[in-house]
Amino acid sequence: MKYVVNTQRKNFSGEEYHLNLLFLLTTASMRLIKKISLHFNEGNSDKVYEIDLCDIGNERYVVNFRYGRRGTALKEGTKTESAVDLQKAESIFNSLEEEKRAKGYRASGESAGPPSTGFTSTPIPVVIPDIDWNGWPPGREKAIMKRLQLAVEGKENTAKHFWRTSRIIWMAGVMKIEAAAPFIIHLANKADAMQQYAAAWSLGRIKSSDAIPLFQSYFKSAQNNLKRIGGEALLQTLKGEELQKHLQHFINSLPDPLKLSVENNNAEQLNELLQERVINQVQPQYQLLEDLYAIAVEHKWIKQILKNILLQLPLKPNYFKHVRHIYKLSEFRDDFEILGALSCKFEREQEMFRQKNNEYGDPNVYVVSIEEGIDPKKELPKKTSRLAYSNKTRQYLRKRSLRNLNNYGKFEDLNYVRMATGLLLSYEIQRDHAEPYTTTYFGYRNGRYEQMEKSFPANAHAVYLNQVLSGNANNMYLGFDNRWVFVDENKASQRQANQRQGNGQSGGGLLKKIFSLFGGKKKETQQQSINPVDTPSVQKATTSKRSDVPYIHLWNKLPQAYVQLLIHARMNEIHQFALNNLQDHPDYNGIKQKLDNKAIELLLTSAFTIPADFGYNLALEKYDPLQPDTGLVKGLFYSRLPIARETAIKWVEEKPDTFFEDSEFVAALLFCPHAEVRKWVSEKMSTRNYTPTQAELICGRVITIALTTKQNNDLNNAVIEEAG
Repeated sequence: MKYVVNTQRKNFSGEEYHLNLLFLLTTASMRLIKKISLHFNEGNSDKVYEIDLCDIGNERYVVNFRYGRRGTALKEGTKTESAVDLQKAESIFNSLEEEKRAKGYRASGESAGPPSTGFTSTPIPVVIPDIDWNGWPPGREKAIMKRLQLAVEGKENTAKHFWRTSRIIWMAGVMKIEAAAPFIIHLANKADAMQQYAAAWSLGRIKSSDAIPLFQSYFKSAQNNLKRIGGEALLQTLKGEELQKHLQHFINSLPDPLKLSVENNNAEQLNELLQERVINQVQPQYQLLEDLYAIAVEHKWIKQILKNILLQLPLKPNYFKHVRHIYKLSEFRDDFEILGALSCKFEREQEMFRQKNNEYGDPNVYVVSIEEGIDPKKELPKKTSRLAYSNKTRQYLRKRSLRNLNNYGKFEDLNYVRMATGLLLSYEIQRDHAEPYTTTYFGYRNGRYEQMEKSFPANAHAVYLNQVLSGNANNMYLGFDNRWVFVDENKASQRQANQRQGNGQSGGGLLKKIFSLFGGKKKETQQQSINPVDTPSVQKATTSKRSDVPYIHLWNKLPQAYVQLLIHARMNEIHQFALNNLQDHPDYNGIKQKLDNKAIELLLTSAFTIPADFGYNLALEKYDPLQPDTGLVKGLFYSRLPIARETAIKWVEEKPDTFFEDSEFVAALLFCPHAEVRKWVSEKMSTRNYTPTQAELICGRVITIALTTKQNNDLNNAVIEEAG
């Protein structure tokens, strides 16, 4: 691709001339930051107009364009006769795009229509239904619906009602109240940008097809936040061909190599390109991350690659705003895998800088990574800000995740279990485990200062982990510094006592329930009164040592979450939590019967003892010697438990022909990570008289495994050496 820069000396200062000359000498290293391809198709006209924003180094940027008839060689030009800063370049890029859209140009996937550079305030025709409030059951939904009706009628009184209309609209989306859709559509463009955003957010979660025109107008908006939520809402509501057209907009926004890897479903190539362009290269922005998250709605395989990239990114300028956007979009989607991963990332990674709590004195804060004192109030508003992710931002995001988790539980939403599972799966023992410890300090007691101790449980810093596993415990509380602390029984402060008491209360009265939506937990008695049918199972599951687990009755409604944690979690505490509660489940025997051999194989091959031992006991129960399952036996051979491997040898020797005539089974054992298993298999194979066809089939299987599976190099070398 060829890029254009004007270097005629007469119009430039000396600095500008040399910057552009430098650009010509370094074109090969120029990076494409943003690109859009527009088209105009009317009558006999079929034209293309492409715009690029490019980084030429030294924080200088150019905006180039290409245009012409589709299918022909495009003419080239530039809108930046001299390189400019990023803010100016983005302004030029956006102005040029708006200019072309005003002439009828559209991006791929956008339907033709009146040009729009911002959201439309044209009302969408909608019928407000008459509601029989007497027939509506009492509760939060009814209270929210009545508030929405008051807002539609113009009777909203913010002095009387604490929450603004935008907050009520938002809550309707949190609860996915479908009946609220016509009211929200009517209110969408009646107030400020906050209400417009809340409307799109809620209607998108409700998946209201009636709101599609509203989403489309927002998606064309020049306001980035409305454009983002409008595009996301369309991903949730469009179907079929219209959805594919919308997705194509995000695909076309990708740099060509990434676009090709997505279109070819090439996961390995996409991962390599992201490592090269995102992890290894420093650019002013990474919009492609958000585009890929949008595309992942339909192309599911992209999400795991993107998740791994997000976890590698530093929470610093250029990266953080995109991580934050994806975090909020994952909330919108109820994508608890990404939400859990990013929540734990915010918990784990220290802030870039600390904001001061007062406005007096020197406004500058010293930023270690920059080795410079900077005034955050002046620096943060800049598009090229060198600051991001302060201590206040970090605290806000951490509290937001914890608040959402507790809200799900308080309002009997099974998303509590889903979000808790996503959080627990984001912890790992090597990175997050910490032993219990004790600190000493001097406190004033009995008229004098005394040395006192403060004790912390294991993984005290892991807020979500302790909240999910033992958030109801009376002997510990979450401190102001985001560490769990054991209660000092000799000197329990009123604050500690109040917090423990608050953990068991949910308030009373309908209005208070609504206002306390972002509050703490409910009493167990209230959980039972809401769902009395579950009372026996809740009592059984919350007895003795596991009564510290919040909302155990919700966990027991989704027992498959226990199995998921046993298979995929990477901390012993989580495995113990899942196993204990699974075995205490009232339908434990029925759940065991539903576990297939593939699930048992995954348990057996776990790197952790608790799931491996559980899988071994299940294998003993499931194994049928009359119809042996080779996959189950292979899992025993691959297990970290010696007794499991010994049992596998015993079962194979009972029916050697069944197993050794299975070429896939034999080939898999030749790549077993345990040397004694490989040796045993080789010895047994040497005593058997394989036909040429059987031997050829086994060799073919071995070659296939070696070529298609990313094995450990040491293991591959060992297999080759053992084969002679």
